[in-house]
Amino acid sequence: MKQSVRAILFVTAAIIFANLFLSGCSAPCTYPNQSGVKVRVVNAMPDESVISIFINGKLFLKDFPYDLQSTFLHDGSPVSFGYYSTYEDGSPLVAGSGVQIVITSDAAGKNVLMKTTTDINFHLQTLMVMGKATDPVTEKVLHLNDDIQASNPNITFMRFVHAVPDLPALDVYWNQPDGSPNITILYGQENPYVDLTNADSLKITEAGKPGKAINRNTLFGALYIPNI
Repeated sequence: MKQSVRAILFVTAAIIFANLFLSGCSAPCTYPNQSGVKVRVVNAMPDESVISIFINGKLFLKDFPYDLQSTFLHDGSPVSFGYYSTYEDGSPLVAGSGVQIVITSDAAGKNVLMKTTTDINFHLQTLMVMGKATDPVTEKVLHLNDDIQASNPNITFMRFVHAVPDLPALDVYWNQPDGSPNITILYGQENPYVDLTNADSLKITEAGKPGKAINRNTLFGALYIPNI
């Protein structure tokens, strides 16, 4: 594993490997980029086939599917890695502190699933919407800066985000699948980047249960995203 990549772990149908996502901007990538705001979304709510997102009271994304990541612009055309810079009406997103985020199950904004605040900045950034609408304790919007760069471009630089609402924690193993876990990741928390350059295996299990590997048919696997 020689590419410098990041990983987000969440509920999806299969594991998607890094070599499927080797395109991106050429070095040097000069983010944070104060020329505009770029936000993408991951809908990791397993009991909501679509969600709509309002930012500061305006519709940002409507009927956004339960999927790996946003991959299409408002007009339906594809976009690299699904970053948006405008609201649905075409007006520009703006940076700010304590920005109001409202998640609904409908584009009219009537059935509110959760409300929160976050900071919108000039990094490439992801809003990961997770949890079950039937279990408000699990509902969370996690804000992630996506443009952290490894100091050495030849290392595999990776992080994991656990967004599986049925499990409080997951263990991650590499190069020692039968020993102690290398890291334990808690639900709904951002974790530090780790160096996986020399990893030749990767196993994810329910925390404390090394023999209970996560089944790809029941867990949304791992999404690997290269530096951009």
